[in-house]
Amino acid sequence: MIATANVTMQFGAKPLFENISVKFGDGNRYGLIGANGCGKSTFMKILDGSLAPRAGNVSITPDERLSKLMMLEPNLLILDEPTNHLDMEAIEVLNTALEQYPGTLIFVSHDREFVSSLATRIIETRDRKLLDFKGTYEEYLASQLAMGKAANG
Repeated sequence: MIATANVTMQFGAKPLFENISVKFGDGNRYGLIGANGCGKSTFMKILDGSLAPRAGNVSITPDERLSKLMMLEPNLLILDEPTNHLDMEAIEVLNTALEQYPGTLIFVSHDREFVSSLATRIIETRDRKLLDFKGTYEEYLASQLAMGKAANG
């Protein structure tokens, strides 16, 4: 399991996100989604240790092994836009491999079909927070549609 505690990050005066506390684990496949520039890639860099947060911390349980490469047989994969620069055949091969991966997967992708086929949970970056939706991408979209209809009366 990997967890953040009160993670805050900002560049300049405006924070990208504030006081983020979230746990990732149990073999779930988390699709991190949100608008461009909202901090998805920055958050991924904080998770993988390549960037230190302004405040808060990240902890990995001792039995987890973190890697960006599947060949190392890690328990946790963190992938930032893994389908960029891949053709359709390569994306299908990657998708099949990740579907069979038994560990926890955290990924960012703007490829909606890729997110839809893999994610068992959706983490949305919005308003400097992370919103954890416990369901697939289709279920997330349906909930957003229902909330929009409810808000509009």
